[in-house]
Amino acid sequence: VLDRSGSMDYSTASDKNCNAGATNCTARWPALTSAVNATISSTSSSISWGLKLFSSTGDACGVTSGVEVQIGTTSVAAIQAKITSTQPGGNTPTAQAIAAATSYLTTVKDQNTKYILLATDGEPNCASGGNATPNVQGTVDPITAAKAAGFLVYVIGMGPQAALTNLQSFAAAGGTTNYFPATSPQALTDAFASISKAVTTCTFNLSSTPPDVNNIAVYLDKNLVAKDGANGWTLGANSLTIVLNGST
Repeated sequence: VLDRSGSMDYSTASDKNCNAGATNCTARWPALTSAVNATISSTSSSISWGLKLFSSTGDACGVTSGVEVQIGTTSVAAIQAKITSTQPGGNTPTAQAIAAATSYLTTVKDQNTKYILLATDGEPNCASGGNATPNVQGTVDPITAAKAAGFLVYVIGMGPQAALTNLQSFAAAGGTTNYFPATSPQALTDAFASISKAVTTCTFNLSSTPPDVNNIAVYLDKNLVAKDGANGWTLGANSLTIVLNGST
C-alpha cells in the first residue's frame, strides 16, 4: 500500500521539495519505487505481491475499491509498470487505502498467509472535516480491523522523524510493534528486505502425498538438506507440506 501524495516529491532526509530547487535532494517517490522494484524482483519466487496506491489518480482524497495490481505469482512486471507510470500528487487518505486493501485481501482465497505493507511519508489526512483534516485515529481503526481480519500491517516511514511520530501507533495497531524509519534510499531498501524476510514462508505445499514418506530427499540450492526438526526439514500436516526449520 504505497503513498503517492504530493509530498513524495520531497527529500528522503528533510522537508525540502526536490522539485523546488533543493540541492543534493533524493526525492521519496523515486527512492521508494527503486526499493519496491528491487524487492519484488528478488523475492518473486517466495512472495506474491499486489499493489494499492493512495490517493487514486485524479482525486486528491479519492481511493478506488480494489487494487491497482492483484496479488499473483506473475504480478511483478505489472507492479513495476504501474509505479513507473505514476507520479506523486494528491493528499494522504491512508485510512481509506488500508480499508480497501483489507477488503480486497478477504477475497483472495488461497492458503497463503497475507500481510499489508504500508509505505508512507507522514500524517494521514482526508478525514470527514475536509481534505486537509488530520486523520490519525481514523487510520488506526482500519489498521486494527486489518489485524483482526488476520492481516498484520508492517509500516515504513519516509522523511524526517518528527513527521512520523504517528507511525509507531500504526505499527502497534497492526501487530508489528515498531515501524521502519527510512531517511535514505539504503534505509528504505533495508526496511523492505527486513519485512520480506519476516513474511517469507518456510512451508512448501506438495501437490500430492509422497508414495513413500520414508524415501524423500529435499534439496536447497542444489544441496541435500538433512531431515531435522531443529535445523533441516520435516514433513508437515497430512504429509502434504515440507517445512524448513532453523537456519535452513
